Amino acid sequence: MIKRFIVLFLILLYCINGYTQFLGNVFTEGVKDDYIFIVDKSEKKLKVVKIVNDEINIVREYSDILLGEIEGDKQKEGDKKTPEGVYKIKSFIPPSKLSRIYGDGAYPLNYPNPVDKILGKTGYGIWIHGLDEGDNKTFTQGCVALHNGDLKNLGTFNPIERDVIITKQIEYLDATDYISQKSYWINYFESYLTSWQNNNFQEFSSYYHILFRNDLGQNLKRYLLIKEKLMNIYPYRKIYHDELKILKEDNKEIYINFRQLYCAPNLLNEGYKQLFLYNDTGKYQIIYESYQAASNYKMLRRFIESFVDNWKNAWESKDIDKYISFYSKSFTAKGYNRDGWKEYKKDIFKRHGKISVEISDLNFKIVNPLLIEVVFKQRYKADSYEDYGIKRLMLKGCPGDYQIDRESWSKIR
Repeated sequence: MIKRFIVLFLILLYCINGYTQFLGNVFTEGVKDDYIFIVDKSEKKLKVVKIVNDEINIVREYSDILLGEIEGDKQKEGDKKTPEGVYKIKSFIPPSKLSRIYGDGAYPLNYPNPVDKILGKTGYGIWIHGLDEGDNKTFTQGCVALHNGDLKNLGTFNPIERDVIITKQIEYLDATDYISQKSYWINYFESYLTSWQNNNFQEFSSYYHILFRNDLGQNLKRYLLIKEKLMNIYPYRKIYHDELKILKEDNKEIYINFRQLYCAPNLLNEGYKQLFLYNDTGKYQIIYESYQAASNYKMLRRFIESFVDNWKNAWESKDIDKYISFYSKSFTAKGYNRDGWKEYKKDIFKRHGKISVEISDLNFKIVNPLLIEVVFKQRYKADSYEDYGIKRLMLKGCPGDYQIDRESWSKIR
């Protein structure tokens, strides 16, 4: 709800300041800082799109770019067409390693991308490169070519691993249509995750294209067989997302990238997922999927820190019912079960007057997918009592459902 309000507020702000058009090729939610490059074939322009806290603006435009000699989407090696789709810049090749015709360097794209490969498209060596300015060429063999000064300027946006949309024509929307399309795609994405989380196999499977493949080489039949089996064996799961990017090439291809936190009895992981959607029947469906583990658990940490902070606030408020709601039915500590702990704490609340709890140096360890050990330094102050020590909480369940199953404290001497 808060994110939707922010979107409406930003659109209202843009309209007040005179902006009336929005990019219908880029929708984000939770993206703090990123650049995306869009090649508009009809205008023969490359545009740099900057995203800051989901505010999307074109910040640079390069005109008079060169494209493939033949119009249309690249289908096979040697057809002299520039591909259309969503790609990534993979590296930079300096001019010292290139023929002079490529000017001051080249940024190779990952053509053919996974969708191109599934559809049987062939070819290689599609780059964004510079020009031999004395050549007077008006087209390329399929690459995107910029004047050398523009290519150098492109380098200031740290292009490697950035997304590139190559489209026939950029789609511009008014505020109403932008809100509508963004809401549609975010709802589409969230409905997909909900069907997975809630074990609605029939709905979940409807999101997938018959030609589907994933990064493990599984086809649709094999992939859905495994998913259905996991849904039956492990029906309890939680799936969360952040840093959502939805990039639209045209009415054929959509690219979705997001950070995913997944929890089930058999698995707890966090990483980046890619989905390519393809529309050849009037309906967008997932034709490719890949996952790459993240180097940290920052989404999980936010859940843990939020849980501990809310638990602390309930403790300080001395609301015994709210406080005990953070504890599982199987909780034990100091020989107490949950009911005994409630009575023990209720008595302390009465005797200690105002309570203050300071928490620092929080760390956690994944014991198993449904059990997290959280350790932090705790300074407890009351009207007539104070202590300082190490608190350990064992959190049971998945993020969003956490409850304290065990608790211990040891004094720092």
